[in-house]
Amino acid sequence: MSVPTRTPPRVVEAERAVGRSPFEDGLPEWTGAALASVQAVALSVLVVVLPAVAASLTSSIDPTDQAGWLAAARVGLRIWLFAHGVPLVTTGATLTMVPLGLTAVALYTQYASIRRTGVAGRPGLVAGTLAYVALAALVATIAGDASRLPVVLGGGFVVGALGTGLGLARRPTSTSWRRMSDGLHARVPSYVALGARAGAMASAMLVLGSSLLVVLWVVAGRATIGDVVRELPLDAVGGVVFALAQLAYLPNLVVWALCWLAGPGFVVGTGTLFSASAVVVGPMPAFPLLGALPSSAAGGHVALLAPLAVVAIGALAGLFVHRRSQETAWWHGSAAVGSVAGMTAVLVVALVAASAGAAGPGRLAIVGGAWWVVGPIVGALVGGGALVVVLPASPLLRAQLRLWWAAVPMRRTGADSDGPGTAGPDADARGTAGRSPLARIRAGLARTVRRRGDPQD
Repeated sequence: MSVPTRTPPRVVEAERAVGRSPFEDGLPEWTGAALASVQAVALSVLVVVLPAVAASLTSSIDPTDQAGWLAAARVGLRIWLFAHGVPLVTTGATLTMVPLGLTAVALYTQYASIRRTGVAGRPGLVAGTLAYVALAALVATIAGDASRLPVVLGGGFVVGALGTGLGLARRPTSTSWRRMSDGLHARVPSYVALGARAGAMASAMLVLGSSLLVVLWVVAGRATIGDVVRELPLDAVGGVVFALAQLAYLPNLVVWALCWLAGPGFVVGTGTLFSASAVVVGPMPAFPLLGALPSSAAGGHVALLAPLAVVAIGALAGLFVHRRSQETAWWHGSAAVGSVAGMTAVLVVALVAASAGAAGPGRLAIVGGAWWVVGPIVGALVGGGALVVVLPASPLLRAQLRLWWAAVPMRRTGADSDGPGTAGPDADARGTAGRSPLARIRAGLARTVRRRGDPQD
């Protein structure tokens, strides 16, 4: 009988693909954020360019003139750049008062596009922001504003980074902010981060309250607004474009109302003042939205209550801090309140500075609030309101104050040593080791009271 032979298995080497594209298996993840930025810029540009071209076509004698609507398109691109902080140069003046409504549109389109198609993580954040900045530079080149490229890059970075960050944070599969900023959370104390969150919340409530105040102003000044609109020679398309211009500057009016609530008020041209305590009116341009401005002072009681509304918002922020605080030292509450005031002041300074600027030649070169005045005042008012809530509610601070108060007579009499029958400071320190901060303060308070009751040596 013959023994069957075993055939060794064949080894087939995998053929290496030659010239295979790296994108054959799919695009890299970060390209989703970059493409979303392209979509966002295209949408926000169309929102501005289409009304400009429509207004040009309806007012042109020859609608088929290609040069006319191309010039209108370039004007629309410059207005889009104007919403990103690039000054708008006209024949009569250089405008620097940014239409925050258009800025909000650009920010929202970036946010919505990134939220729908972006990939969460640092690569998506960097790719979305850099793509937005590059597209803003491209728009500036097409519009003929390449000489202002540093301002374009700065404005594009701010809008692109905010929109991309918020959009990625709202995705269902997003990486938490704590994981995206690992080292930052390790270096920033928890009470400072909590105060910053409360300051952002207070700023949002201030904007909400200012919006409600603007609604009251518009209702009270609707007759003046109607008179201004009737005096303007507008056709149907011109009326729509002019209405869009009012909406573009409506957020600016909201920030001015915040300046009114804080007390310093705002100006609409040199020699004017709109505040709760005084109103000085001067010649105004035929802009219907300005008809909503208060025509007289609110009076003594309302002038006093307006800043108190800001203090009340600060008290709500303080309540937020108190309920979420995990303080381990008596001074952590004060530090958190300082963080609340600081964050609120920074955000209000940014809003007031963005809403102010030059709105025309001559006396209209100064419009809006003074950020260097309004920001610190709002921060102080909000911080004061938070302080009233946080400090009395802190058990560690109350215990520390009782300890200090109990030790005052001892400092006056010079009683430094332990009396007989006490275990001494070293034993007390060993007994309080490992306890909570509040327990250590209470033990110190009991030790001080025991010393006061013992006879002197």
